Amino acid sequence: MSGRFKLVIQQVLTRAQWDVHRGVPLAIHRQAVLRRLGNVSLLDVGANEGLYALAMRDAGYPGQIYSFEPLPDAYQLLAQRAASDHKWTAENAACGEAPGQLSIHRSQNSVSSSLLSMSRTHLEAAPTSVYVGPEVPCTVLTLDDYFESKDQSERFYMKIDVQGFEDRVLRGARRILTRVDALEMEISFTDLYEDQANWNVMIGGLLDEFELADIRPGFRAADYRLLQADVLLLRKGR
Repeated sequence: MSGRFKLVIQQVLTRAQWDVHRGVPLAIHRQAVLRRLGNVSLLDVGANEGLYALAMRDAGYPGQIYSFEPLPDAYQLLAQRAASDHKWTAENAACGEAPGQLSIHRSQNSVSSSLLSMSRTHLEAAPTSVYVGPEVPCTVLTLDDYFESKDQSERFYMKIDVQGFEDRVLRGARRILTRVDALEMEISFTDLYEDQANWNVMIGGLLDEFELADIRPGFRAADYRLLQADVLLLRKGR
């Protein structure tokens, strides 16, 4: 089996919420963590078409879901999926460090769309991530502002999948982060997007309050170097 073919298979399975390396459904693993945490809401930041939240529902998660997606076409599918679920709220917006308006690059494979410019390393490793068409204007909100008027006792499992924009999401969620019991996000071991925070910066700034609970490899370069991974951090004592 060629390296390129293995990479394609890995990306397809990952998008379908399966862990390639252990053969365990990722959503079932995450649902087990949610059960352990108790009554927490799911923040789905960078929801795309809603497949992550849908997989969590299929795995048995019964709680409140808040999904945020800036791309209008992906949001349309997300909203359709959330419409019949009274505990699933979908917002057509990106999350960042300040409210306003930005433009998002649309990727050919949709899930690699980003508010940041893509690096050559990313494009060479995943050619279907190439940006296509004009940039799309989108609304940006902060999670702190969004939840300011909501129940201040609500606690969260936060999943962030925003293609290099993770540090901006967290800077706009400083108050909310104190109520996050689990944080799942992508980290990059090389620059996949211009001006993104490196993995050691992302993790190092969180380890006073959180501990690393899981790491799952993402996609790789043609020479098999690991470029990206999903990490799960749990609040200490939880």
